[in-house]
Amino acid sequence: MINPDTGKLIIDTGGITLVNISDNQSGPTSNLTATLQDIGDFQLKNEVDNQILWKSFDYPTNVLLPGMKLGSDLRTGTRNWKLTSWLSDKVPDYGAFTMSWEPNGENSQRLLIRQRGQPYWTSGDMNDQTFKFMFVNAPWSEYWYNLSYVYNNEERYFSYHGFNGNTPMWILTSNGQVLDDESSALWSPECVAGSNLPQCRSEDDQFFQRNGDFAPDMTEGSSYDDNSSVSFSDCMVRCWNDCSCLGFITNSNGTGCLRWTGAKSVNNFLVNPQGISVAKYVLVSPILSNRQISGILIWAPIVASICLLLFCFGLLWYRKNMKLKREEERQKDDEKHLLELMDSSNTEKGGRKGSHMMVFSFSAIVTATNDFSDENKLGQGGFGPVYKVFVYLHKGRIVLEPSVFFIFVKKTRYNVLIVRNIKLSYVLCN
Repeated sequence: MINPDTGKLIIDTGGITLVNISDNQSGPTSNLTATLQDIGDFQLKNEVDNQILWKSFDYPTNVLLPGMKLGSDLRTGTRNWKLTSWLSDKVPDYGAFTMSWEPNGENSQRLLIRQRGQPYWTSGDMNDQTFKFMFVNAPWSEYWYNLSYVYNNEERYFSYHGFNGNTPMWILTSNGQVLDDESSALWSPECVAGSNLPQCRSEDDQFFQRNGDFAPDMTEGSSYDDNSSVSFSDCMVRCWNDCSCLGFITNSNGTGCLRWTGAKSVNNFLVNPQGISVAKYVLVSPILSNRQISGILIWAPIVASICLLLFCFGLLWYRKNMKLKREEERQKDDEKHLLELMDSSNTEKGGRKGSHMMVFSFSAIVTATNDFSDENKLGQGGFGPVYKVFVYLHKGRIVLEPSVFFIFVKKTRYNVLIVRNIKLSYVLCN
């Protein structure tokens, strides 16, 4: 109602003023009206001269409506338009976060969220009807906006309007999030634990809501702060900065802080599968972050393919190497056998009688077979061609000549010729 004595807009009960809504100094008058405009602006107006004495758009809370301003009035030097979050979703007291328009020069226009006075998040510069770090006018957006700002010597502020008669509002929540008409997040913090990173924390550490209890024998204890001005985000920051903190909860109205402390362990928290315990915010250190998982998903097939190729090449090399070794061993065995055959002095070998052998030169064999001509070839066997030669003794030496006398000569792969007849065996080598 309007106080007839002061002209201020107030809330009272039983004649007792509870809250002075407006701060105008109009004095006693009966020509004041309070009207809620179609755009949502609640105005106190002097009907005599149509002067607006007070309007709600100059005193934003946690909601920004189309046509409202965020920024500052340089003419008065005292008016500053900014949003202030609630203490919690159930307590509409001043919270931990504020959102203001803080241009960094004429060519750098941006929104800034502060947590307890400290910079917490920036939208990035406004460019082409959007912000660098804000989901505004994105292809998937439910609402589209006409964004504008004023930058001069009298005012510096930001405002927006909706298209097609839509009037969506922006809400600064108690955890520093910006919602679009209570439905879509225009900006959602990845970690609301503050901008500083203690040495005991990593960038992958996060708070997850879990249903269960901390194991009494695995924790050092708990501490409780029932201060009604402590919000959810305050409690989270305290736990984040305390290296011994494992998790926390707040009161049912989102204020106060109960924290558990102890050494980190996977056994610290026992999950209740029935979901009948009070949900707690547990600080978790993932073994792998999302970025690492993405890297593994990309590199794992590549590494597996390389390993498979190396295995195949290794298997081929092994098989080829084994084949060469078997060939070398077979060659050594053949050479050893031939040496044993050529050793005429060794009459006893392994309990068996040795063989008397004569060794001929390769040239002698070539002459005897007429250079291995087809005329002297008797046939082809599994070990190669067989030729006929004539063998006789001349001056104590055995002589080979081509003849119809059948002596079988076999040419081996080692350029060794073996001559056989019914009574004698001769080994002929190069």
